[in-house]
Amino acid sequence: MEGVSPTGRVGLGVLVLATAALVAVMAGVHRPAAGEAPPGVRANVPVGGDFIAFWAGGAILAVEGDAHGVYHRPRVLAELAVLFPEEPPRYRLAYPPPLYQLCATVRPLSYRWAATAFVLLMAALFAAGGLVLARAFPEFAHRRVVLWVLVWASPAAVMNALTGQLGGLWFAALACAAWALRGRRPLVAGMLLGLLWVKPTLALPVALGLLLAGQTSALAGLVLGGGIVLGLSLAADGIGPWLRYLEMMRDTPDLTHRMWLHPERQLTLRTLTALPFRGGDLAAPLGWAGVAAGLALCAWVAPASWRACRQEGTAMFGVAVALSAALLTAPHLFDYDLGMHAMGMLASASLLAAGSARRPRVGWFLWIAVFFAPLAYPAARWLSLSLGTVVLAAWVVWMTLELREISRRSEAGRS
Repeated sequence: MEGVSPTGRVGLGVLVLATAALVAVMAGVHRPAAGEAPPGVRANVPVGGDFIAFWAGGAILAVEGDAHGVYHRPRVLAELAVLFPEEPPRYRLAYPPPLYQLCATVRPLSYRWAATAFVLLMAALFAAGGLVLARAFPEFAHRRVVLWVLVWASPAAVMNALTGQLGGLWFAALACAAWALRGRRPLVAGMLLGLLWVKPTLALPVALGLLLAGQTSALAGLVLGGGIVLGLSLAADGIGPWLRYLEMMRDTPDLTHRMWLHPERQLTLRTLTALPFRGGDLAAPLGWAGVAAGLALCAWVAPASWRACRQEGTAMFGVAVALSAALLTAPHLFDYDLGMHAMGMLASASLLAAGSARRPRVGWFLWIAVFFAPLAYPAARWLSLSLGTVVLAAWVVWMTLELREISRRSEAGRS
């Protein structure tokens, strides 16, 4: 642990052990997704209830060999009732087929063991992604252990474990892509990000971010990576599951509205503008106005990001700002996916640690606030205001202003 004092090593070791114990408890203590556990099968639902939906989709696909039942709501509810007869959850399955195809392979495991393994795997991917991301930013060569602990114990990682989502997988893909970008392999970086097509609401903003930054090779890799995911899916089960998926999308034109669940936990400009009017007629149009505001923010960020990416010393910062701006335009993005802002977090921390920021106090305040943004959902529910989104948007604006200042200094130096 080069660069860490003996006292710091002890403290970090204690934090790592405490966090590992916390994750083990989260994975091993079983309770329902909400409320007290009634007697029976539902007492075996671990923390991380969203895995229930993934498991159900994989179970249907494994039994029927076709995805018709996966996207047929009554069939899904019937499968969930088999798993949890006392109080069946009412999930809607809306991911593309590859996720359910992957879950079908673990069908031989009992639900309890599969869910426990899933939660632990996502925690391990956060940990591995933290190690890779540290190597993508050599500025932190002497603080890699500190950086890894911050990732491992971050609120986003904990919320992902509690929810049972795939944030660890997306974070690991982003970390590997950042490493490839640092190594001047943009096509490989894009191909790694192609895994995000399993969740199009993440893939599309990432594609927009790469476009804003002028990363055409990475964008081509993203498309190619998506093609590989599609090819593997077709090779496994043919075109049938994809036809069922497209039929579901066609028959559910308001899917993005139906998936706007728990908005107090969502960190997008759509949520910022719509949450105060939740349940009213204005929520939907104002939500889309928020998306439009996000696109306007992207248009404002793009020139600074583009210029930064033309210079080796600021290229990673330029890509990071563009990605974070684009993620604010997503139709929905939960707190457990906040790890997708990791490149921006590290790039801005590097600027602040080097003492190069023009507004360092504002920067540090916003950085800390973004790190803890997933914990703001109780206040968001109480105030009907997405405080996490406010912080994220202000942070993106701050990063863009700093990028512009860096470009101005560079131009002044050349003249």
